[in-house]
Amino acid sequence: MKKSIYLMMALTLLMATALHAEYIDTPEYQYDQGESIQIEVNDLSSGKQYWLGVYPKSKGNNWRNVVSWPLENVKNGVIDLERINATGTYEARLFRMGTYKLIDTVEFDVGSPSHDCGTPWYKASLTHYSSYPKPGSEECTDYNGCRWSGWFYGLENRKSKAWVKEHRIVSVHMKDWDWLGNRQLRIRQGNREIVATAYDACADSDCDDCCTKNLGDNDFLIDIEKYTMKQFGSGSGDVMFQVCD
Repeated sequence: MKKSIYLMMALTLLMATALHAEYIDTPEYQYDQGESIQIEVNDLSSGKQYWLGVYPKSKGNNWRNVVSWPLENVKNGVIDLERINATGTYEARLFRMGTYKLIDTVEFDVGSPSHDCGTPWYKASLTHYSSYPKPGSEECTDYNGCRWSGWFYGLENRKSKAWVKEHRIVSVHMKDWDWLGNRQLRIRQGNREIVATAYDACADSDCDDCCTKNLGDNDFLIDIEKYTMKQFGSGSGDVMFQVCD
């Protein structure tokens, strides 16, 4: 009789543990380079502390292998991770705070944007700019960058630096605005590729005809915003682009 009672108690405890097991998940398992990645954290115990890190799948738990900064005091809910620009297979790993005791993992892939927009390819000159240039810099004083910091030709309201960091932004020559303005462009240079939105326009009146000069021998100009440039990996030379929508 006692054995039966102990067995029932053990089964009850096992079921309770299973029902309250901490776990993590992701709404998507395939992300593009530089795309925002989200991790869903569920059923954490209120009396315990946790941390989360993202690792290449093939690497061990040593902190030197972390590619997305470890998050401490993780709570239940959705976590927005740092963007990952290198392609590969990764794991988000949930640990008990202060240890490498692994609680759960979720795997996801980061790859190059692969969707074809189904439109012709065009060649453009690639330049770069900052939506929030440093005061006193050449871009600020000679190109009216500080006057227009946070403003975009295709948007009504001024945007914060945080908003700029979270969006993929390019500017096009004002002469092409009616065609390209506020449209998504798939941009390629060698093995680099990114999809960004033409929220802004480059006006010759702001910079002594710099937009037209920067066309060089090409018909089109792609002026890539600084934070988008970091994701793309280049801010000069020639690029090819498609119009996606």
